[in-house]
Amino acid sequence: MKTAALIPALLVLASAAPPECLTRISDNGGNFRPDEGWTIPHLASGGGFETTFQVLNLAAKPAQVEIWFFNDRGRPLPLPVGTGNAIGFRGALPADGRCDVSTVAGGPNTRSGYARVKSTPPNTVAVTTLIRRQAAGGPEFHAALPHGVRWTNQTTAPFVNWDGPVTALAQVNDTAAAQTLRITARGDGGWILCQATISLAPGEHQAFLLSDRLPCTVEQRGLLEFETSNPQGVAAAILLFQGAGSFTALTPSAAGKTLRTAPAK
Repeated sequence: MKTAALIPALLVLASAAPPECLTRISDNGGNFRPDEGWTIPHLASGGGFETTFQVLNLAAKPAQVEIWFFNDRGRPLPLPVGTGNAIGFRGALPADGRCDVSTVAGGPNTRSGYARVKSTPPNTVAVTTLIRRQAAGGPEFHAALPHGVRWTNQTTAPFVNWDGPVTALAQVNDTAAAQTLRITARGDGGWILCQATISLAPGEHQAFLLSDRLPCTVEQRGLLEFETSNPQGVAAAILLFQGAGSFTALTPSAAGKTLRTAPAK
C-alpha cells in the first residue's frame, strides 16, 4: 500500500450514509478550479478509511455551498457515492442549518487527494472533517482534523517516529504559482537532524510518511520547522499513527520566531 494511503482524509466517506442533503456533482464542466474557495488538505477513500464532512451554515440566512474533490495533480477526483461516483457536492443550507455528506468507502485500495469548499455568501459555512479508520475485523478509530492549518514561514509542529508511532504529512499548494517547501527536522535537544525541500506545482497535493522524505527522523522525536517560498504557504495536515491502528491529528504552532540555530548532530 502506498504511504499516502495511510493518511486519512479530508473528504467524506461513511459506511452507512444518511440521506444526502446536498446534490452530487458528477461533472466539473469547468465550473470550479483548485484555486477557488478554501482547502481541506487531505482526503482518502477505501482501504479502511472513511471521512465525513459536517457542514454548518453560520449565517442567519440561507447559504449556497460547494465541496469539490481533487486528485494529487489538482484534477477532479471521482469517488464512490451511493451506487455511483461524484466529484463533489453542492446545494443550499437554511439559516443555521447543518448537513453531513459522505462518500462510500469501498475496496481494498485507497484513493487520496484533497477537497475545496466554496460558499455564497463567502465565509458563511464551516466544515468539520471527521476521519474514520477500521481494519478488517478490528475496532473503529476516529480523529477530527483542525481547520485552517497551513505551513508558512517559521510554522513548527511536533513529530514522533519513536517506539511505535509514526508521523505523516499532507500538503496542498492552493496558490496560483509553484512553491517550494523546506522542512527542517530537529531532535529533542534542538539540534538539526536533516532537511528536505519539496516542490509543489499549483494545485498539487502530496501525502507521505515523514520518515520516507526525511529518513533521519526514524526512531526520533522532536520538532519540524517549515519554510515556504510563497508567504501564503500551503494547506496542510499532520497525523500521528499508532501501531494498533489508532491515529490522531496534531496541531502545529503559529508562525513565530525562527528557532535558535543548533549544530547538526
